[in-house]
Amino acid sequence: MLCHACWRELSWNLRYCEICAEPFRSEFETTCFECSEGRPWQKLRSIFCYQGRVRDLILSYKYGDRLDLTPLFVELSRQFFGELIEACDIIVPVPIHPKRLRARRYNQSAEFGRSLANAASKRFVAHALRKSTAESIGHGAVDERYKQAYDSFFIDKRFRHLIEGNRILLVDDVATSCATVRASCTRLIDAGSHEINIIVLARTPRHPEDDFDRAPVS
Repeated sequence: MLCHACWRELSWNLRYCEICAEPFRSEFETTCFECSEGRPWQKLRSIFCYQGRVRDLILSYKYGDRLDLTPLFVELSRQFFGELIEACDIIVPVPIHPKRLRARRYNQSAEFGRSLANAASKRFVAHALRKSTAESIGHGAVDERYKQAYDSFFIDKRFRHLIEGNRILLVDDVATSCATVRASCTRLIDAGSHEINIIVLARTPRHPEDDFDRAPVS
């Protein structure tokens, strides 16, 4: 799946904000400035920092048919974030528009979420969240990106009863500005979710030039 040399080049997210998993350079930091006023989720966790070899790995998973990586991501998620997984009632992926789904043939977040749910004996709801536009979120200010994402997401009424009062684990591949997961959480809260935690494969560092931990996990 991964050779020994590639494994050693992965950047692990081992020091991070307790709320949004932003990678920290110092072990003495606990919460980032953006999270000081609260977030619509309880905890966001990521396995990796989105840089270098990890970036290549995630892009191949997203666009290059590397679904063979799914078991690795599931195993690491269960190893690192087992408590979050056990605490949820349902697992929900961040959606992509049907047009993009037809072009890619799969939603990598849904593939990850489905396998994670199967491994943990949790209910997986693939289409609780829907996306109404195929446009990508732009590169503007964070609030602009959030509004664009919020306006494009909606709750599928067929699955609203599964959201109401339940604890949700939202899954995605990468969190950068957190605009997408923030918008997803807000829609789920609007639909009556009791609690939301998030697992992403990788979190983008605020300072991409920083070199984060490259130690293999035993």
